[in-house]
Amino acid sequence: MLRTRGQLCYLFLFFMVGIEPAQAQPRTVRSYLKRLQAQAQPLTPAAQRKTTALFVAGICGLMVDKPEEALQHLQQALQLAPCNAAIHFKLAYLFQQYPQLATKATTTALTYLYTAMALAPCNPFYYLGAVMLHINQGASAQATQVYQQMFQHIPPTDTLLVHLAGLYMAQKDYRQAIRVYDQLEQRQGVTPALSQYKQRLYLALNDLEEAVAEAVQLIQAYPQTKAYVMNLTRLLGSNDQAHRAIPYLQVDIALNPGHDQARLCLAQLLLAKGAQAQAIVHAPRALAATSLPLQHKPSLLQTYIEQLPPEATPADHQAMAQALCQAHPQQAPAYGICGDLYFALQDPAQALAYYLQALALDKTIYALWQRIVALYATQQNTAKVQQLTPQALQRFPHQAALYYYQALAYVAQKQYPSAAAALEKGKALAVAPAMIQLLISHLGDVYCALKQYAQAEACYEEVLRQAPLHCHVLNNYSYCLAQRQAKLLHAKKMAKKLLKQCPTEATYLDTYAWVLYQLGDYKQAKKYLKKAIALGGTEVRGEILAHYRAVLDQLGQRQEALGQRAHAHTQGYEEAPTIQAPPSEHHE
Repeated sequence: MLRTRGQLCYLFLFFMVGIEPAQAQPRTVRSYLKRLQAQAQPLTPAAQRKTTALFVAGICGLMVDKPEEALQHLQQALQLAPCNAAIHFKLAYLFQQYPQLATKATTTALTYLYTAMALAPCNPFYYLGAVMLHINQGASAQATQVYQQMFQHIPPTDTLLVHLAGLYMAQKDYRQAIRVYDQLEQRQGVTPALSQYKQRLYLALNDLEEAVAEAVQLIQAYPQTKAYVMNLTRLLGSNDQAHRAIPYLQVDIALNPGHDQARLCLAQLLLAKGAQAQAIVHAPRALAATSLPLQHKPSLLQTYIEQLPPEATPADHQAMAQALCQAHPQQAPAYGICGDLYFALQDPAQALAYYLQALALDKTIYALWQRIVALYATQQNTAKVQQLTPQALQRFPHQAALYYYQALAYVAQKQYPSAAAALEKGKALAVAPAMIQLLISHLGDVYCALKQYAQAEACYEEVLRQAPLHCHVLNNYSYCLAQRQAKLLHAKKMAKKLLKQCPTEATYLDTYAWVLYQLGDYKQAKKYLKKAIALGGTEVRGEILAHYRAVLDQLGQRQEALGQRAHAHTQGYEEAPTIQAPPSEHHE
């Protein structure tokens, strides 16, 4: 008889949860339930005591880990009281805990659970037992159905609704989960946890506007909580709409003037938007905030550098730099970023001053060494470059750029063998194509100065294979050949190609004219030299004037040549170069 009842309960289960076997029929289940109710007779006091004793014995068997005895006692109790929901529930628990008791222990447990639910529809524990069993089996949809069935008989609690929302999320039914959270919000009001859950769900549905609306509602409910406006800013920023956070940040700062992080974000967003005048109001205070770590600030100053507001004054720039350095007086990056600011403002002296302060605090930052050496090289301060490059190379021996600057210092002092050695070392270390080309092009210049022309030409040709329009190489290679009166037609071709790129560069015009001079084309040489002189104005290089005087000498224009000689002397050229008579033919 027990086996028959178990089979009928099994059929009842599949009707309830909608799973196989296919032969389960509603009529059979209904008749089974009717038979259970028909068999249910009021227990005599003796039968009631026996049922209770068997039930307690079954529970004791569970407690002492004797599942077979527990099963026997509970089945006997069920024979006496077939409509007792508590006995069905305990049998379900028994099969969950000891699956070895049945071939299909989970199915058997669900059978007893659904029977208990049908017999006592207002007991939440039976539903929750079925829910947990379904969840353990990964059947969240069935667990959700159990909750829905339970709420037909039992008013939902907040805890149960949260759990139900979690089940909908597990099924990726985000709309239903949001509806459940809306129910909770009606009961509890706007809370951070509910709002943040809903924001995440709306984002999962790719509904940014609803997510933003939730975030705004949370800010309005808790205007003094600083974190919520920052969460909104991050939400909008991650969706490329950071500018929409500006009005919320402005309101937040008005309510919370000490919210430095919001002020920092606001200044950066205003700069990015092009509202520089407003940004300048907030930026110095944000940079001066000691509550913010330094690593949060360079992006603001970097944006400021990139924008360089036209309405900003030197006082504004100074306020920015001083605010950052006063807030972080012992941190080298603060001075370094200020150096970058003044470098962008084309104020190398101020930039160098900040870089040196940064280097005094931290000598392990390569970028500082590189920028300082580069600035000294730009200022043609050879002594400083020679002083600093060995120190820098001692710390960073694999940085090709340092060898380049070291070579420039050697060239300035005409120490060409040392310059060549430095450039060869840099060439061996360089990785970036632009750096490799830079080193090789200058190596060509140095070998030309050393009169090692084959090596010089090899360097120039190597660069031109990689960059056929490399201006530095086209110019210096052409000039080197012209000075030697070698391969003049090749020199002319390169110089002409150079002028096509830069027709108004005085130095390149001079080079082309000098090649023409060596080819004996004095009239054309004069034409291009006059252009170079006109472009140079009062700053024209003495070398160009000396070349012009040499051309005039060849043209027999002695009087004009004497005037140019005097002009050349004032530019630092005491004597014009000694010019050999050009060869009569100019074959390669």
